[in-house]
Amino acid sequence: MQRLLIIIMFTFIFSGSNAQSIKWTYDQGFKDDLLYLHVLENYSYHPLWSLEWEKFRFKTNNALLNFGSVEIHDLLNDIRILINQPMDSTWTFIADYQKYSTHFINQEMKALFMGLEGNVYREFNVFLQFKPEFNKEFIDARMGIAFSDKSKLNYCRLALQADQFVYEEKNDYEGKVDQYDYGLYWNFRYGNDKWNIFSEGLQTTGFDYIYPDSQKSAGLSRHKNKNDHGIVRLYYFINKESFIRLEAVRYYFSERKLFFADAYSYRVENSIYSLQLLYNYILGKNWSIRFSGRYLKQNSDASGFVNYSYNRDEFLPGIWIDYNKSRHNIEVGLVESFYGWKSKSISDQYRFSQQSNIEKVKLGWSYQFENNSRLQLSLSHVFSVFGFGGFNLHYLVFF
Repeated sequence: MQRLLIIIMFTFIFSGSNAQSIKWTYDQGFKDDLLYLHVLENYSYHPLWSLEWEKFRFKTNNALLNFGSVEIHDLLNDIRILINQPMDSTWTFIADYQKYSTHFINQEMKALFMGLEGNVYREFNVFLQFKPEFNKEFIDARMGIAFSDKSKLNYCRLALQADQFVYEEKNDYEGKVDQYDYGLYWNFRYGNDKWNIFSEGLQTTGFDYIYPDSQKSAGLSRHKNKNDHGIVRLYYFINKESFIRLEAVRYYFSERKLFFADAYSYRVENSIYSLQLLYNYILGKNWSIRFSGRYLKQNSDASGFVNYSYNRDEFLPGIWIDYNKSRHNIEVGLVESFYGWKSKSISDQYRFSQQSNIEKVKLGWSYQFENNSRLQLSLSHVFSVFGFGGFNLHYLVFF
């Protein structure tokens, strides 16, 4: 049964989830008042789901899946599948698939890293993973070390990630590498019954490619890119399910393209910082309530054939009430955004400002299966938009 589920998951990865991706623009969502309310609050995982997944993510095979409507034509995709399948007493097959498609990032995150992890001594392991790509110049690799306790609930995993490390030998544009894209990738969790800390992220050098042949590179002379992300969660437990959680998130993207025809050259940079304080409290045998307050700061600017300097500040409070009976859970939530943005530019198209607020209400039902796997279906509504209804689907699967 376990092998069958693995086959099903990988069939899913290489079929529907690799369909045509969204066409991104660097300034998409600048005037969207629901941009962060949708994904970071209304479609966020229940904190008990996140806590459980953080604990067991390297102990067993698991999948954490999130799909939600964010526009009339666009669907949030937040997919994470981890395979930790022992092959014998020494070797484990490991795979990490991630797809994250949403408006507020500049490039869709989509990667499948797969390889082997070997035990060296007690709870000390080493691992090597590759990201196979049809175009060989885009193959990436991770090589790292892993420590854990005997329960595998506390862990520290560090890896050197080398992106497109054969680009110079394999690309069709005669591109030369001035700087390879190396990075530090980490997974960390440590704690006890009173507190714990979890963190995951990637910090890179970014790549720098030079193209001496203008015909083979379609006029491009240089391309620089850097894309980093990270999250830290700190928990303090009042009891098993009542806790305070502090979360910090960082996203950074920068890109520069120089063309032989200088009029088409540009540089763009985007940074997003988010800080959330969440309190989950058990009211009684069947009831619980949680409060959340998130502050978000975004700075983005561009120069070249497009020029602007964009700044966004946003405060997102929320309250959720849960009623739990047996394996069923009913959730009602109300979240709101108080936002303000301003963009300066020499062009009227990118010169605007606004301050306002908007709210959403959520009604969800979830079911817990025997192996702690869970499913949630929910509907949400924006009061100020007539006839708007958003559907959201969550899975947490251990197998």
